[in-house]
Amino acid sequence: MKGLPLPVVSAINPAVGHLFWWQQSVRKQVGPILEGGADRDSAGARQTIFHALRDSPLPQQEKTLDRLCDEAEIMTGAGSETTAQAMTRLMFYLKHAPETLVEVRRELDGVVRKGGPVPSWIELQRLPYLSAAIKEAIRLSYGVTTRLPRICHEDIRYKDWIIPAGTPVSMTPHDVLTDPDVFPEPHTYRPERWLEAGTAGRKLDRYFVPFGKGARQCPGMNLAHAELFLTASTIISRFDWDLYETGLDDVTCQHDFFVAVGKLDSKGPWLREMEHTDQSPARGRHVLCSIDFKILGSFKYNIVSHHRAAGVTEGSTRAEAGKIILPQWMHNGAMDRN
Repeated sequence: MKGLPLPVVSAINPAVGHLFWWQQSVRKQVGPILEGGADRDSAGARQTIFHALRDSPLPQQEKTLDRLCDEAEIMTGAGSETTAQAMTRLMFYLKHAPETLVEVRRELDGVVRKGGPVPSWIELQRLPYLSAAIKEAIRLSYGVTTRLPRICHEDIRYKDWIIPAGTPVSMTPHDVLTDPDVFPEPHTYRPERWLEAGTAGRKLDRYFVPFGKGARQCPGMNLAHAELFLTASTIISRFDWDLYETGLDDVTCQHDFFVAVGKLDSKGPWLREMEHTDQSPARGRHVLCSIDFKILGSFKYNIVSHHRAAGVTEGSTRAEAGKIILPQWMHNGAMDRN
């Protein structure tokens, strides 16, 4: 299919067409970097990991366009789907367990003025309950649900055992994060468990493995946290919502597709912005908001009015150069109802 024009592929299979479009866009960004060379980079140009790889002492066969594009796809794919899964569960569980949303809003009300900007990620991390709520959502998204093997090229001595070189050693994050001996009621969303562990002096973080552990843990974990803190705080402080035709089966892990997947016939989580409530910062509006977090590279919000389709707003959150870009309607705290 790669020999066919992209519009033809998209007409035959839109999902494959989207994948090919994504791969082409990666190639268009990495190619000029590889072709440029350090002496041709414009002064003050933003440096990326691909500039570093290009100028590194790696063998030339490790710096081909195909090789660097593979690296780019791994980084953007791994960093988009996993963060999106965590964001999906956060928005779901805050409404599924509404007392948690009340507590998160109480904290945010102390740092976010109505209609004002959201504080920096550093400031938001100082809010204990918000931090616990996000951490619990990450725990219930598991990072990935499959094994991530580590292979050492030398023999390893572990206690009384010798692990031969080349032996894959792995664990399943899902099994650790749902161990009832570590996390009582493991499938229950309860941010308080992290606050209680800190008070009791328990090292619960030792078992927090959605990003892996050690020297090979996720290199993008700080970016993931920044996305979650900034995006969640913006939405929570400016909008109110309710679950719409969405239940636990849509978000709980029922299938291992590298990431956790709910029931196979699920349409994904749907959230509905509510009409005026005492807590709603978006009073008088009533729209249905389908939050589809499965688009690589961005979160996509389909905005549908109470009576008819009102259009689509895409790219509500993108990770570019380590910063979060929000659309104007989120900055303004208002939606266009057209």
